[in-house]
Amino acid sequence: MKRILILCALVLASTLLYARDVKDTSKEIVKLAKSYRKKAGFEVVNLGPTSISLMKAAAKAEARYDDEDDIEDREEAWSEVDILSGLKRMLVVDYEDASYADKLSFNEKVSKCLEGCELLLSSVDEGEETRIYGTVLEDGATLKDLIVYEPQEGSLVYMEGKIDIRSAMSLAE
Repeated sequence: MKRILILCALVLASTLLYARDVKDTSKEIVKLAKSYRKKAGFEVVNLGPTSISLMKAAAKAEARYDDEDDIEDREEAWSEVDILSGLKRMLVVDYEDASYADKLSFNEKVSKCLEGCELLLSSVDEGEETRIYGTVLEDGATLKDLIVYEPQEGSLVYMEGKIDIRSAMSLAE
């Protein structure tokens, strides 16, 4: 439910926002994640272009050979392909099990990295905040370099590339 609300708000925001220059945080975010990856309670997964290409190929194969009788499954599979087609890199940091001091330190550094970035959406669900940063391109239908940050849950996802908002919305339905 939370995911659906977030994606709906992104679509609404895309019609209201135009691309603005945002601080290029990719190098800072990747460097920060690497510096914490060996700390207890931190799990860092960095998917580069090769891994993303393999994910794209797997998604295309699934979409092609999915059960032809189930139209909804096929449409969902092709939406996944559309979303992956614009991605170049993905970085996932899970630090839910980290010590309080390490979480606090990491959150402070992430907040500093995100200064100057365009905040697309901020929502609070059951006391847990989710912030989504990125750039909406002038076409109003494409997001560039998306960052999903949940400080209380200990989660950060960085997606480098372009994401079609309509494809993302079709997955949320």
